[in-house]
Amino acid sequence: MMKDDAMDMVMAKKIKIGDFLVVCDVDVDTDSEGTITTEPVVSIETIQGKGIYNPFTKEGTIFVNGILASCYSGVKPSLAHNALAPFRALYSVTPKVVMDAIMTPNEGGIPHVLDAAFNVLEPVVAEH
Repeated sequence: MMKDDAMDMVMAKKIKIGDFLVVCDVDVDTDSEGTITTEPVVSIETIQGKGIYNPFTKEGTIFVNGILASCYSGVKPSLAHNALAPFRALYSVTPKVVMDAIMTPNEGGIPHVLDAAFNVLEPVVAEH
């Protein structure tokens, strides 16, 4: 979300009417690059679904339905992103076959190495 002309990643439950979200208006039919702007929040609704999806990107952000979102759930994005910097660096220089082994998911679908890192860091980066 945008606050005082600065981007601040916050959990969705903290968004209020009148806040501004960063949006991208890509037209997939024309394969355009799109324009990034801000749009005010005019209504809020809660949607619950089954399952959990938490993709990780090198940037720590992703556009979901045209809205900029953090890749980190349940934690303060800036702290989590900084804490995972060594893993991003490792990913950039490690052969794919090694990264595939390191990133093998546990029963919950979370890569073992990230699960271990989040368990250690959770008290520090948790956002309540």
